[in-house]
Amino acid sequence: LGRYMGSKSSKNETTTSTIIQSANQQLTHIPLEYYNRIDTTEVWLQDNDISSLKPDISNWTQSEVLYLNNNKIPKLPTQVGSCISLQEVNLSNNPISALPDTIGNWVNLTQIYLNELPLIEPLPMSIGGWESLKVLHINGSNITELPESVDALCNLTMVALNDNQLTSLPSGIGNWKNVEKLFLNNNNITHLPLEVGHMDSLEKLYITSNQLQEIPETLGDLPLLNELYLNDNQIKEIPIHLFNATTLNKLYLNKNQIINLPDMIDQLHLLEVLHLNGNQITSLPDSLPNIGGLKFLHIAENS
Repeated sequence: LGRYMGSKSSKNETTTSTIIQSANQQLTHIPLEYYNRIDTTEVWLQDNDISSLKPDISNWTQSEVLYLNNNKIPKLPTQVGSCISLQEVNLSNNPISALPDTIGNWVNLTQIYLNELPLIEPLPMSIGGWESLKVLHINGSNITELPESVDALCNLTMVALNDNQLTSLPSGIGNWKNVEKLFLNNNNITHLPLEVGHMDSLEKLYITSNQLQEIPETLGDLPLLNELYLNDNQIKEIPIHLFNATTLNKLYLNKNQIINLPDMIDQLHLLEVLHLNGNQITSLPDSLPNIGGLKFLHIAENS
């Protein structure tokens, strides 16, 4: 059935651990003998036809890896919270409509992938317990909001929330001091909290195809921001304070409602790529040639 067992040795003792490796085996259920392996440290059961999980999943208290993506699992039993050693979890592409509060018990989690889930219930507040989390992917899963408890996820380095129904983000994202990349494409976000300017490690921000009406001035406070993607929004002006983000290398503002490009844009002396297609700009500032490193300027389809 694809189960592989190995032993781990130390100076004083030898311990046995099990790695369950049965990906892409056309399994419709998880064999009972798998559940009974209390020494399981990794579970790889992705790309099967598994349609349910038994409460016996609580036996996997030592498992650090759980891959169940691309199956037919509609529900997680509450006993999944007993898997307290989990560090990496992938539940993507399952017909899961709600996540139990007990997933907040995964306090050792560093990576989680919850893509393409037909969620109809909000994310549980308990995910604030994932204080060790570094990578968070929830793309295409119908989420309309993030719980306020995400302010506790201070070790995040990458967050991808594309293709959802988000309209705003909680102010607590200002605590995401280590996030380097934030993906928010294809949502319904109308504004970003000013606290986004507290994300001191942010290098790349993607918020294309939303309903953003203005650029928060505090983006200019980000010391490492080098790529900003704001295409296909409803932005009417560029705040002058944004030009304090002197590390900015790429700025994408296609398909907005911008009328004027401020003279102070030459403060972005590291800017190499500037996209302004599909706006209402009638003239360019005289200061633009002062950006000596500008390599790509796109201004098609303006007034």
